[in-house]
Amino acid sequence: MTTLFFDIGYTLIDETAVWETRCREQAQTARAKELGLTPADIYNAICDASRAHLPQYRTVAERFGFSAENGGVAPYRHELERLYPGVPELLADLSRDFRLGVIANQETGLEERLENFGIRQYFDIVVSSADCGMMKPDTGIFRYAREKAGCDAADAYMIGDRIDNDITPAKAVGMHTVWVRQGFGALQTPGCPEEEPDDIVDSVDELRLLFCPAAQTPPPEDAAPQDAGVAEDAWYYDGDMEAEKRFETEDAARGSAVAVTGEMLVRCAVRAMKNAYAPYSHHTVGAALLTADGRVYTGCNVENAAFSPSCCAERVALYKAVSEGVKEFSAIAIVGGKHGNITSMCAPCGVCRQTLREFCDPETFLVLLGCDDGSGFRYEEYTLAELLPKSFGPGAF
Repeated sequence: MTTLFFDIGYTLIDETAVWETRCREQAQTARAKELGLTPADIYNAICDASRAHLPQYRTVAERFGFSAENGGVAPYRHELERLYPGVPELLADLSRDFRLGVIANQETGLEERLENFGIRQYFDIVVSSADCGMMKPDTGIFRYAREKAGCDAADAYMIGDRIDNDITPAKAVGMHTVWVRQGFGALQTPGCPEEEPDDIVDSVDELRLLFCPAAQTPPPEDAAPQDAGVAEDAWYYDGDMEAEKRFETEDAARGSAVAVTGEMLVRCAVRAMKNAYAPYSHHTVGAALLTADGRVYTGCNVENAAFSPSCCAERVALYKAVSEGVKEFSAIAIVGGKHGNITSMCAPCGVCRQTLREFCDPETFLVLLGCDDGSGFRYEEYTLAELLPKSFGPGAF
């Protein structure tokens, strides 16, 4: 069984109030007053350290010379931590299909804090730096956690908010990675292949799209919207901003659990492509189909030695949805290429276009074609009517 390891701060727990308070209290110390530092100065220095992939508060303390002799370092106040909305429900859902664990740089008492948040029960393994004597980004803590879980690196995911502490060291030991772009870590950008995550989400609840895409549940009615703190220069995105806004607007109107953007849908297709069975053509394809109520069904191409029984990724996704009683759709994302190299757009075949036409309004249904041609990841948007002009559907009979 696959094991999902989580970081804690700015991944499952919102630390916004903690850091705002810490910066205010630090600005009241003798050293900060001597330097004329405001809370905003200290906060911005933390942001600078994060962008540089440096230890955040330790770097700031060294930069400004905060020490016990001149007022000390302001404390981290755990009592101000808050779970992100929907975290208990998400962990409950994930724990049905995966083993869950924690790998985190935390002070003593982590398990008690998880108990107080009501989420300790979902974790089989909890590894804290204070308890094991190792700190991220030391790869040793990841190996220790994997050995404690008894899982192979290829069967484990590390889910965290920081490139330097979570993504890079986890990849170094062979784990899969998901970058949750929240908090200070959202300001970071990968600088080399070793730092690039396998998947990216902008809030922890978007993990449903990766690990349980067809089982999304609406958040509590009183849940506050999440502020993901997205990085200013998203390194991989070059899509249609109007499409992004349209997806978000339509999805908000439906009240679904996650506002599914075009970028997210394409990334679901990339993930689905990894399961393609294409021993004859070696052309692997992934598709992610967005339903009218905000769920995502994925599919990959499945080939057959007799050729004609083979099925395209688009139809696999569509048939999965229809088999579960879903017949209203908003968009589909498609990626594909020889041996999984998505260097050019992969458009649906004629059969798939006509199959989509059976259930989708050609004027409003969107088809997103993604690729990475060396200049960065991007996608193009078309309506089904553009790809299948002068079409006919159920209304013709």
